[in-house]
Amino acid sequence: MPIKPSADPVTFVGRLRESMQHLPPLTIRHYGQRTIFVRRIWPHATMSFCVQTPKKKGLQTPYEGPYKVVDCTESVKILRHGKEVSVSIDRLKPAYIPKESLRTSQKK
Repeated sequence: MPIKPSADPVTFVGRLRESMQHLPPLTIRHYGQRTIFVRRIWPHATMSFCVQTPKKKGLQTPYEGPYKVVDCTESVKILRHGKEVSVSIDRLKPAYIPKESLRTSQKK
């Protein structure tokens, strides 16, 4: 049903203003506050993979490691290239490595 254009702009603006006042408010969305999925294994994790800083292309792996986890608090401390590095938990992925392979790699 087309609306007939009003010849009087003042009447049109008045009706537009009145209809805009009756619009319901929109719900507020918080885009900047995202929650991070934290795996239950983190307090017990001994090794982790770290996301590579420059994004790799094609068939290159997105994670490097595994690295030994030294401390697990708000930011995780890992032993990377012989140095303790503090890394945010959202950049890490726990490594599921059998205990037998850890023993053999430590003996070498």
